[in-house]
Amino acid sequence: MHIGDIGTKKSIELAKHAQKAGANGLIGSTYNLMPDTAIEIYKLAQTGDYRAAFEIQKIATKLIHYIVQWDFFPIMKNLITASGVDAGYSRKPFATPSKEVMDKINAFCLDLKKEHMGNTHIAFIDKM
Repeated sequence: MHIGDIGTKKSIELAKHAQKAGANGLIGSTYNLMPDTAIEIYKLAQTGDYRAAFEIQKIATKLIHYIVQWDFFPIMKNLITASGVDAGYSRKPFATPSKEVMDKINAFCLDLKKEHMGNTHIAFIDKM
């Protein structure tokens, strides 16, 4: 069973019901950027702690909603590479994000870290 990344608010709800129906995993593009976050949400949902899973999902959703303002995949590749994993580059028609855009995203990440007192549950942000 596969529950795609159809929207972050609905995804956690679908994931919860999919797990109850026997799904053993989820697929989503942002899981490549935040694998530890996805695993934590999954484990919390497995134990029935949906409230904690949803609280972490809300933090991840803030980041996702912010970065989708621009070309999503090149930004994801830049952030993954900045976290220590070479994700390569995006080909046309995607544009390489400008330094200005990446500076805005990094500032947003630092603000998110400050807002959550250094515990966003998103490893690359918490290490900033």
